Amino acid sequence: MHTEIQDGLLQRHMPGLDVLRGVAIFSVLMYHGFYWSASYQTFAYGYERKFVYLTVFGWLGVNLFFVLSGFLITGILMDARENAVYFRPFYLRRVARIIPAYLLCLVILFVMGGLLGSELAICLLYLTNFFPVHYGVLWSLSVEEQFYAVWPSVVRLLSEKTLFIVCLALIPLCPLLRWFSFAHGNLLGDVHSSTPLIADHFAGGACLAYALRGKIRRARQGAILARWIVVIGIAILACGYPFGILHRYTSVGAALQTTPFLFIFCGMLLIALLPSVATWMGRRVALQFFGYISYGLYLYHMLFFHLYDWLASKGRLPAVNGRFHILVFRFALSVTLASGFSWLSRRYFEEHFLRIRSKATILTAEHS
Repeated sequence: MHTEIQDGLLQRHMPGLDVLRGVAIFSVLMYHGFYWSASYQTFAYGYERKFVYLTVFGWLGVNLFFVLSGFLITGILMDARENAVYFRPFYLRRVARIIPAYLLCLVILFVMGGLLGSELAICLLYLTNFFPVHYGVLWSLSVEEQFYAVWPSVVRLLSEKTLFIVCLALIPLCPLLRWFSFAHGNLLGDVHSSTPLIADHFAGGACLAYALRGKIRRARQGAILARWIVVIGIAILACGYPFGILHRYTSVGAALQTTPFLFIFCGMLLIALLPSVATWMGRRVALQFFGYISYGLYLYHMLFFHLYDWLASKGRLPAVNGRFHILVFRFALSVTLASGFSWLSRRYFEEHFLRIRSKATILTAEHS
């Protein structure tokens, strides 16, 4: 069931996905810049407390990234599965895209004393989701790399129909595994960072990659499917709310907290690919910009929050100390500087390795 990338809802360039990346990274920035940095209980005024409290949902931006990865990576692999050279081009692309900025971030952290020697080894082995380090955002990079290590072989070995069945089965299986792990003292790892326990997010995206290369090709079909997927997500959220689905310290929350949002994110992804929506999203330049620098911005943004706090401790910048307007100033300044650094990294550092990757991929194709 091979398909050209231009077929149906799939296009060579999909601006809607850039916008979703922008939404995902901005959600994470809001979470780390507000809720993660200052308890909402610090603020006396109602609107300040409510605003900071609502940014707690920004952590779900990482889960949106996982859904996007499952969709894009599975699609790339499905389209390449008949090629004589299958693994090498994929891993060349991943290494060129992921490793340079990641190593640069690790070097900065190590020089600044943000990582110990043992932590650096854990980071280089991509095990931070099992062995947390001080720079906490790196856990999701480990999850992504573990996914990349396994998934190409799975896609190559299984028939497309079997692959779809496996992905579909993971969506209810992972919540069951999360419940089991939570009930037995995190026996299988943390329910929100252990790769086998959160594989349903990648699987959800993979199911869409399969569907859009099969029977779901027209905009009307995509819109109907998106509507039903979102309805399912909202229904799960509504049914689980009285049982603590939004709280990690309950068994229901441990198992199902992210499941409604998995469905909602899959629906959002489908909606973003609809021609009329894609045209509208193509005009959202700011979010596309954040999508363009999203990887580097995810890696570097906490460095700038930490830098602000260090300068504030030296009296060179105003400390937050429960003042909401200073928290907003801290967020705006740190994100602006992090965005500028991430753009420079992408434009003048990461792109260099991406060009090398393209040349290597062409040479590989010519000699296959």
